[in-house]
Amino acid sequence: MIRLRFKKEKNTSKDKVELFVLGAQKCGTTSLHYYLDQHPAFHGSIPKETDFFSFDGLYEMGLNKYHTFFRNNKKVIRFDSSTEYLYMPYCAERIKQYNPKAKFIIIKRDPVERAISAYKMYKSLSEGKLWSKEYKEKVIQYNKAYGDKMIDFLNRKPFPEFMNIIKEEYEMLLQTKEFIYEPSFIGRGNYEQQLNRFLNFFPKENILEIDFSRYSNQTISVLNEILEFMGIKDELFDDSYDFSIQLKSKEALTIDTSTQNDLSIMFESIYKS
Repeated sequence: MIRLRFKKEKNTSKDKVELFVLGAQKCGTTSLHYYLDQHPAFHGSIPKETDFFSFDGLYEMGLNKYHTFFRNNKKVIRFDSSTEYLYMPYCAERIKQYNPKAKFIIIKRDPVERAISAYKMYKSLSEGKLWSKEYKEKVIQYNKAYGDKMIDFLNRKPFPEFMNIIKEEYEMLLQTKEFIYEPSFIGRGNYEQQLNRFLNFFPKENILEIDFSRYSNQTISVLNEILEFMGIKDELFDDSYDFSIQLKSKEALTIDTSTQNDLSIMFESIYKS
């Protein structure tokens, strides 16, 4: 595992970010960011994923840079929806030193379904459908080991089949218990491991866990639970808000029930080891 030292720096703003939507990746954080940002009590970062505490290139710029992603408004709860924070092992400590009173939201999705969704995203990136100069530069801002590995993966020709890439990561995880940077299809679904990193630095009552399926089917109810979690009792979410955002991939990929069950057993064997 690559260990990164926390950069000690005094906070230059009185208005710290209070809420972090940690992910997990491909679990609806984009829609959640959009919905919360409509509420008068919240202000989401621009862009949605600042990645300040996960990308070394940004982190080294200091807190003045971080706070440029937010309006200077003391009357709202600032929130940052960067899914890398949940997965990168050093982010919990960095956020602790930035704001020890921070609160967090984690959305959990069936690990196999999450992996399929991630695969579709990376395949689209490799085919140039989502690729951009800005995304490539963002990847390179990670430590060099991470950036080089991700770029090499996205440039594979032909792009590996889903089951082949799953087997590749599975074999890697059998060989080492160390953190694997990217890309990860199995490891990112190990929510307990990732959650425990934050529990090492924050009390459990500061973390709200949400089931992806319930969030998808009972969106307004879950959003109002988030308001309660943040101590907001007025102006509940209702049908007047815009819930039109859709994040479904156009890339088709389905697996049969038997294969999905086999994958679930495979993933769980890794998580328990």
